[in-house]
Amino acid sequence: MYNQWASQNRFKVDDTLRFKYSKDSVLVVSEEEYESCRSTKPLFFSNNGDTVFKFEHPGVYYFISGVRGHCDKGQKMIVKVLAVHNPKPEPPHSHSPAPAPAAAPAFTSASTPAPSPSHHSNAGRPIPLLSITNLPLFLILLLPMLFA
Repeated sequence: MYNQWASQNRFKVDDTLRFKYSKDSVLVVSEEEYESCRSTKPLFFSNNGDTVFKFEHPGVYYFISGVRGHCDKGQKMIVKVLAVHNPKPEPPHSHSPAPAPAAAPAFTSASTPAPSPSHHSNAGRPIPLLSITNLPLFLILLLPMLFA
């Protein structure tokens, strides 16, 4: 269940995940420890009941519950974090205009009307259904049972 949710979202460096729980802990572990649901030396450990984890580098992160038996029951999650891509600007060409950049795909809400160009400076921009800024609130609602 948690891996399905994580695979449907895109994470980048500096994003955060919030875990709310009681009588449990959150561990970031190696792939081998993830597979075995056991860790003697986790890469990260927290048991304060309200853990905020910040992704500091791209790569794969393996989360498990620290309570014996919880990981075996599915309280674990893999998160893939993408590198931040900052394309280098191309030098201006004096003999021909630069082609327009391709539009990035975005998720929009079909029920939300498009903003009126005469009233909004961001006219024509898609409205995200779930943004990373809303992710911690979403996790607060979704993950309490992860570490219950």
